[in-house]
Amino acid sequence: MKLILTSSWLAAVLCSAWPAAAQPAEPHGIERSIVRESRRLALTSTASPQTGPAATDPRWVPVRMLPGGGEVEVWTRNAAPARRVFVSADNTSITVLNLIDPALPSSARRVLRNLAKAHPGTLLSTDQMHVEDGVTLDRAGVSMGSRLLTSRDHLIEQIARDDLRQLRFNGPGGSYWGRGLLVGLAAGALIAYAIGSSCGPGAAQSECSFYGLVFMPVGAGLGAAAGAGIGASVDRPSARVVYSAP
Repeated sequence: MKLILTSSWLAAVLCSAWPAAAQPAEPHGIERSIVRESRRLALTSTASPQTGPAATDPRWVPVRMLPGGGEVEVWTRNAAPARRVFVSADNTSITVLNLIDPALPSSARRVLRNLAKAHPGTLLSTDQMHVEDGVTLDRAGVSMGSRLLTSRDHLIEQIARDDLRQLRFNGPGGSYWGRGLLVGLAAGALIAYAIGSSCGPGAAQSECSFYGLVFMPVGAGLGAAAGAGIGASVDRPSARVVYSAP
C-alpha cells in the first residue's frame, strides 16, 4: 500500500511540474532588444514621415537590428531555404555570408564570422584586405597561403528585399534543465526506493518498505541535481521569424 501511495505521489508531482518545464524559454536579450526597438521605431515613424520601404513598413526594422555574425535562415522566392551568417542590412537588401562551402576550414569560418560580428565593413568593401591566422580576405576571395578557398562573389551574398520571402534568426532558446530535473527526480526516487526496500532473507516486508521510503528523498534530490546539470549543458536552439514578406 505504501508503494502505491508513493508512486501516486510521485506521479502527481511530475504532472504538476511538467507544464512549468514545458513553458517556452524566455526570449534572449537580443530578441527582447529587437522587439523593443521595433515598437519604438514603429511609433516614432508615424510622428515623423520618412521615405523608403523601411520607414513605411515596421516589419523591416527587426532586420536592421540583427547582430552581425548571427546565424540566419534565408527564404527567398526562387530558391530553397539556406543557412547563412548575417552581416548587415539597409533599406533595400541584406548581406550574408555563405559559409557552408566544404572547402572552407573551421579556422576560416571562425575568422569570417568574427569579421561579420566586429568589422562588417571589411566584408562589404572590396578595397580592404584582412589577414588573420593564415586566412586572407581580399578582392579575389578567401585564401590560405597561395590557395584560393572560395571567391568573394560566392562568399558574400546580397539579397534584395523584394526577393526575400522570410528571414529567421537562429538564437539560443534556453536549455533542457527543467526536463532534466524532472527525469532525474523520478529516476533517483525510484532507484533509491528499489535499493532501500531490497529485503534480505528473513526480513519483514514492512521494514524494507520503510527503508525504501527513507531513501527516496535522498535519491530524488541527487537525481534532480544530476538531471538539471545535464539538461542545462544542452542548448535548445530556437529559430525565430524576424521578417515575413507581405
